[in-house]
Amino acid sequence: MDIKEFERLKDKVERAKRELAKAEGALEEVMGQLKSTYGCTTIEEAEKIYEELEEKTIKLEKVYEKKLKQFNDKWDVLH
Repeated sequence: MDIKEFERLKDKVERAKRELAKAEGALEEVMGQLKSTYGCTTIEEAEKIYEELEEKTIKLEKVYEKKLKQFNDKWDVLH
């Protein structure tokens, strides 16, 4: 290994360290947002909350579609 190759490897390592620090900072920021918004402190808790919210959204969409159909049927709208 010559000095140029060593310098290139050194630069790669330094870039990787900076990228790691940036990723860790971003993760901390997201985890802070999850904690303040939803009160969860782990990814597993966030996934569980996400699944619950997704289920609620699906149920609400079905209710909306049903109510819209009832409205359209009653008022003969969009026919």
